[in-house]
Amino acid sequence: LTAATGITATIISDGSEFRLQLTEDSGNNFAVVETGSGTLLTETGLRNDYRGISNRVKVRSDISSNNFNLASGKLQSSTFSSENQTSSSSTFAALGKSAGTLAFTIDSSTTASINYATGDSLTTLAAAINSNATLSTAQISAEVIASGSNFNLKITDAGSQNFLITDSGGLAVATSQGLSIGNGDNAIELAAAFNDNITFLEAPARGGGLSQTTTTINNYASNILSAHSVEVAANERDLQFQESLTLELSNQHGSISGVNMDEELASMIVIEQSYLAASRIISTVQELFKILSNMMD
Repeated sequence: LTAATGITATIISDGSEFRLQLTEDSGNNFAVVETGSGTLLTETGLRNDYRGISNRVKVRSDISSNNFNLASGKLQSSTFSSENQTSSSSTFAALGKSAGTLAFTIDSSTTASINYATGDSLTTLAAAINSNATLSTAQISAEVIASGSNFNLKITDAGSQNFLITDSGGLAVATSQGLSIGNGDNAIELAAAFNDNITFLEAPARGGGLSQTTTTINNYASNILSAHSVEVAANERDLQFQESLTLELSNQHGSISGVNMDEELASMIVIEQSYLAASRIISTVQELFKILSNMMD
């Protein structure tokens, strides 16, 4: 293997297994090409990581620096890790870390504590955790993980059961993984916000026409629904009226412009009878003129 400038390789823990991660130090794209007859890429399944947006979307520093802005309750998981250290065997004093205690809360009735001194190291601390009977019964173990040129302490529950760790020293074991019991202050404050009185400005006519009022969000939402219900009912009544008016006008138009077959047939009979009568009168007059003409001769 030939070292590549600006490319960092890191061993990433993934449950009980590990992954190789290659990153470009400046965040730029790069390609990995295998030459010759090697099969490392195929055997390891090395592929692109498509989470490219993760290095561009970040939490504002003023939020991430204050845990109160994120959550009120403590968080836990089945896996915890310490901060990266430059050595797994150097003492914590040499690494500039203070002594402390790792307090484990496995459940409501089971706890354990592991003390570490400035003369301990990641390796000796992992051994102390693995030799604790309470933690061993709970299937909780520790190991030192190499991450590039750094090392960290990884504490895992083999049964994937959640537990809680608090660190009173300078090892800075991460305790912000997963979700556990909190005091619920954020949820309480969120619920209280729906019950606080808020002044809502007058809405324009096209926006519902609600007048200015001071009330809770729940009540204002109810007012919006009530106003919309009234408007919907009025629109339905107007629609029914317009449909009835349209039907009535259609009937009147038909009665005026339409043809009544009975009336037309009766009129034709009257005209026909009148025509026959007129024909008979004409025939009679012709006969009279004919008789008078014969008498004159």
